[in-house]
Amino acid sequence: MNRIIAGMVLAATITACQQTPPPAEPADQTVTRPTFTLTTDEAYDFNTIPEYIDSHPAVYDYIDANLDDHLAAIQRWLRQPSISAQNVGIQEMAEMVRQDLEGLGFAEAEIVPTDGHPGVWGYYDAGADKTLVVYLMYDVQPVNPEDWESPPFAAELIDHDLGKVLMARGATNQKGPERAFLNALESIIAVDGTLPVNIMITAEGEEELGSPNYPQIVDAYEDRLKSADAALFPFNSQRPDGTVSVILGVKGILYFEMIANGGDMELSVEMTASPIKGPDGSLGGVVVIMHDVTEVRGLAQQMTYQAAHDPLTGLVNRRDRARH
Repeated sequence: MNRIIAGMVLAATITACQQTPPPAEPADQTVTRPTFTLTTDEAYDFNTIPEYIDSHPAVYDYIDANLDDHLAAIQRWLRQPSISAQNVGIQEMAEMVRQDLEGLGFAEAEIVPTDGHPGVWGYYDAGADKTLVVYLMYDVQPVNPEDWESPPFAAELIDHDLGKVLMARGATNQKGPERAFLNALESIIAVDGTLPVNIMITAEGEEELGSPNYPQIVDAYEDRLKSADAALFPFNSQRPDGTVSVILGVKGILYFEMIANGGDMELSVEMTASPIKGPDGSLGGVVVIMHDVTEVRGLAQQMTYQAAHDPLTGLVNRRDRARH
């Protein structure tokens, strides 16, 4: 796996009592949804990228000789809880990321304060012509220990139906692949003395919350980020059949809300859609999931109204009146 990632990095040079219901929204507070217009009909064509054919045997040999240390580095990340929804271990994990970047020789390795969980910025100056932006997320989902064959933050190698596996929360999504990526960087630096590209890292601890404050991390380094030549999301994984997948980027999901009117009821439905792609990258279909969020949406509206109005008089709070 580290070999694949190492080659990928080298290739970068080439390329929510009784509640008072809220009143109707005044006309002047009607939300106007944004519209987006595409300014180009250009589509990304994978066929224009030549196959990477270089070989780096000295780097591969270094990886083979240091597999135990590389596994230990991945386990160290996985054994540090970093549950963003519960604010468990977040500060410690952010500092671990920062220290690891510093240890790899990043000239800049900084904690980036945000209105939520901190980000991490790193910059490796290789003196190269090309610069690669690497997105990292260091947070994970909550866990129910009873659901696990092995404790979720023990990060132990266990015998599984698929063979010997490293089982932990974050082993696949997303800390395992990311620390493996850093292992690959370490290997290249150890053998070649530097990297073939400059690296900018923007890491966040709120991806599992929807990345509400990630823009603040980007804003802090916006001008420098604009100078980069490409961006990478190191999401390498291994399929049950042993095949290694190296996903260089993701397009996300289509997310929208549908309101259905019927009789005297208004229903709110949220839908998510994700593409189904074939081995050649062609679109084979779409998976659509619908959720009835009528109750949740109503509660959210009530909470918003109560937060902005006096509970006795129903008048707008002074603070919110001043805001408008």
